[in-house]
Amino acid sequence: MANTFEDYTVSTSTTDFNITFEYLEDSHVVVEIDGVLQATSAYSIIAGSPNLVRLNTPATTGMKVRVRRDSNADSDNPFVDFVNGSVLTESELDKAYRHNLYLNEEIGNLNERSLQKEVGGNNWDTKNLRLINVADPVGAQDAATKNYVDTADALKVTKAGDTMSGALAMGANKITGVADPTLVQDAATKTYVDTQIVNTVSGSSTESVKTTFTGDGSTAFTFGSGISLDGDTMYEVAIDGVLQEPTVAYVINADANTITFTSTPPTGSNIVVVQRGYAIPVTTGTVSTAQIDNSAVDSNKLASNAVTTAKIADGNITAAKLDSTAKDRSIHTGTQTASTISDFDTEVSNNASVAANTAKVTNATHTGDVTGSTALTIANNAVTGAKISSTDTEFNVNTNVGIGAVASGDYKLEVVGDMAAAGAGNKKVISHSTDSLGYLEMHSGGQAVDQKTCRLVPFSGKLQLSWVADDGGAGVVVQMDQATGNWEPNADNAQDLGSASKRWDDVYSTGGINGSDRNLKEDIQDLDEAEKRVAVACKSLVKKYRLKSAVEKKGDAARTHVGVIAQELQAAFEAEGLDPFKYSMVCRDTWYEKEIDGSVDVKNVPTEGYQEVTQMSVRYTELLAFIISAL
Repeated sequence: MANTFEDYTVSTSTTDFNITFEYLEDSHVVVEIDGVLQATSAYSIIAGSPNLVRLNTPATTGMKVRVRRDSNADSDNPFVDFVNGSVLTESELDKAYRHNLYLNEEIGNLNERSLQKEVGGNNWDTKNLRLINVADPVGAQDAATKNYVDTADALKVTKAGDTMSGALAMGANKITGVADPTLVQDAATKTYVDTQIVNTVSGSSTESVKTTFTGDGSTAFTFGSGISLDGDTMYEVAIDGVLQEPTVAYVINADANTITFTSTPPTGSNIVVVQRGYAIPVTTGTVSTAQIDNSAVDSNKLASNAVTTAKIADGNITAAKLDSTAKDRSIHTGTQTASTISDFDTEVSNNASVAANTAKVTNATHTGDVTGSTALTIANNAVTGAKISSTDTEFNVNTNVGIGAVASGDYKLEVVGDMAAAGAGNKKVISHSTDSLGYLEMHSGGQAVDQKTCRLVPFSGKLQLSWVADDGGAGVVVQMDQATGNWEPNADNAQDLGSASKRWDDVYSTGGINGSDRNLKEDIQDLDEAEKRVAVACKSLVKKYRLKSAVEKKGDAARTHVGVIAQELQAAFEAEGLDPFKYSMVCRDTWYEKEIDGSVDVKNVPTEGYQEVTQMSVRYTELLAFIISAL
């Protein structure tokens, strides 16, 4: 059967690959790289002898490239469509035949290379080929990849011996057949441990054992029989009659049954080792303090007359050496002076832990500004500013205070920076009230004259927020009408809400009303032709956009707005020879900024160290009316 594809394994960077099979159209030639079908835009067909597939991006070393034919078996769009009454040409009949032939060849090639059952059996035959791109198994009978098996195998302990990288949980099972240990970290059998414990606790009646060696130029010597003591001080060691210092001149290893000298004994020297440990059982000898664990000796281990003061070294009995019975103060007798009790004074001061001794405690009578015996009374005018704490959190007065009558029926409280220099510019807070008028003033020294005083005043049915300068100038910023509850400026058409540099974000309301009474207007005229042309141009200036501040805060969630660009609106006016700033729909504001302590300070006039900022804006109510005029 004719081949319908060609496979290439790339050995060096390559773009061109031969087409070794016949095909009807260029679109029937497809390319796969490492099993991935490539888009037709990734390569082109080059006519020649033979024809070529040319990749836009070269295939690199190790890639597997397959160039194959796919003759498009789309039944809804036949390659050749015969029509009743049409002339059957040789060319069309050949195309139809070859198309069917190529489709069958492609199916045959695909069938030959597909996985099939063995001849006469029910098993799948891979024909000595590997299965690749196999997923990790899930079910018990799933095929497993080499990586899956190797990974699982690496987690198992090898029977011939292995090294553990984590804890081995035995699940309450025993480890059996363990040999006696020879190294410090070896596991030990129960018999080995029991023997060591018995020898350590009970001692041994075995007589001392002497072992001799002859210096042979080495530092280590092995005992002929096993030794059971692993402490250098359990042995006496001499070389040619000279006693050696334990732990300094030699080291004894009872597990390896060896003695190792720090310096090599002379060749031919007589080395004598005498084992002295366990000659007398511990139970019949003297136990030193260092051999007794803390809290090991309780009252059950002591005879009633065993421990006397003569048997206790000064400072040897501490709280750690006493059990709970010995510490119990209820069994103690005798007296103790108050000066020797560490917490006596503290408990007396607490008063709750020490019962009152009525014979020792009486209610003394107090005189002066505070009088009384049981219930104490503070005299009028007794507490002055000097008596008030400057750090108290409930009533904190950290400057001088003046309290007194200003006039008949008037009272005020002043907190000032310095009572000796209590001028208007030094006052920090003033609270002032009378029968007919009450207000709250806040002063701040060191400010401009017209910024020194802020006043909140209920006046004539209105709550007014105003400033009052020391030079007598005053102005109401905003006020609330008691009768209507409306907030309003003090004067008509005189104040703005916000500014060019400090704008409100969103303003929620049910509507906005602009004054449009004819009596409020003058110079009323129709738009001229130039203005109408600008209005027409403005209609095409409407665009959609997103605000930078919203994108910085919300990212892709920032919403789209519709409007015009102020600079483009300016250009439209100027294109007709008109000054855009003579029209109220185009605005341009300039101010001066400087960052101070993480925030931006704004000035309305040029100031040294401040940067000029200019920003344009649009009045949309004016603009929309302007655009409507051109419709």
